[in-house]
Amino acid sequence: MKRALLWPMAILGTATALHAETMIPKAPEVSLWTLMGKVALCLGGMLLAFYILQRRRHRDGIRGPLKSLGFIPLGGKERAVLIEVMGERILLGVSEGTVRPLLRLGKQLQLRDKREEGPKEDPTPLEEGWAEKPLSFDLEDKKTWKPLPEVIKAIEKNFSALRRKRA
Repeated sequence: MKRALLWPMAILGTATALHAETMIPKAPEVSLWTLMGKVALCLGGMLLAFYILQRRRHRDGIRGPLKSLGFIPLGGKERAVLIEVMGERILLGVSEGTVRPLLRLGKQLQLRDKREEGPKEDPTPLEEGWAEKPLSFDLEDKKTWKPLPEVIKAIEKNFSALRRKRA
């Protein structure tokens, strides 16, 4: 009886083994290059989206009565910041815990039409609309205009004397 059962079982066993091979789906072959290509494409898309968002944010700028025109670091966490509030320019001293107005430059003056007057060599900052009157940044009380980096160097050089003078 055992022999009689062996033949049908052997036939059925090989048939099921053959069907089992065809029934199991094979895993798709993925090469390393296609995987790296997909990852690079995904990262490139993310970087492109980030770049577009950054450009859009900086292009819009500040709309309203307050505009930051620039700053110069003075050392550490201190800096001098030039802002424009409703047409009036103000130089601020910004440190870690405080913000103080250093200088009020006044409203920007309207420039005269240069075609009527003829060409000038060098317009003064007063004519360019930077201040209502000449300002002095040094201790000798000379009423001369200096570039901002020279002013910052003079402030750094005479900081202790300026501090005592103010107190």
